[in-house]
Amino acid sequence: DFLTAAGKPEMAALVADREIDNKQSGWGVAPILGLNFNYKALNIGMKYEFKTSLNVESKTVDGKDAGLAQFKDGVNTPHDIPALFTVGASYQITPQLLASIGYHHFFDSDADMADDKQKFINGGTNEYLAGLEFRVNKMFLISAGGQITRYGVTDDYQKDLSFSINSYSIGLGGAVNVAKNVMINIGYFWTTYSDWTKENSKYAAGKDVFSRTNKVFAAGVDFSF
Repeated sequence: DFLTAAGKPEMAALVADREIDNKQSGWGVAPILGLNFNYKALNIGMKYEFKTSLNVESKTVDGKDAGLAQFKDGVNTPHDIPALFTVGASYQITPQLLASIGYHHFFDSDADMADDKQKFINGGTNEYLAGLEFRVNKMFLISAGGQITRYGVTDDYQKDLSFSINSYSIGLGGAVNVAKNVMINIGYFWTTYSDWTKENSKYAAGKDVFSRTNKVFAAGVDFSF
């Protein structure tokens, strides 16, 4: 077959179908510190979330772990939630128009991960955000915003089951007050990811290309009491 002809017969095992029937659970606790400053039309907020030490335990149906150690029944896998620092500011330009910007930093290198993947991260994740909100009248409100995400990962971090690639997102939203204390919200955003190419000697082609797409629609209702 093609794999044998390409001189890579060991690849047959890698591309064969595998089945996983697995549940993972765990719990953790972390403090959160926040600070807010408001002066006239300007509002600034900062928050620091400490790292959450977390291990998740696998509950797996017999024989359905796909031959992967992390999914075997009873295995505990480190899955810390990294510390997070965020800062944001908003300014009421006019009574109808509100502008906002934000920055997030995840301290990924300090969080324990499966297979010690944190060792293959240079620092952490940076997110840059900006948005505008415009109140058309007492009933309608519209908004738009964007986010740029940059990861500090290396080739060794990227795996078939878990990978992180740079992206930018654009979102649109709207809200309508259907009653004095009731507001309906809708939103849609899409994310464009940058392909990540990783050299891999196991393949005849000699490389992996990590890619993904993301589109989200959301709706909600706010009740004021």
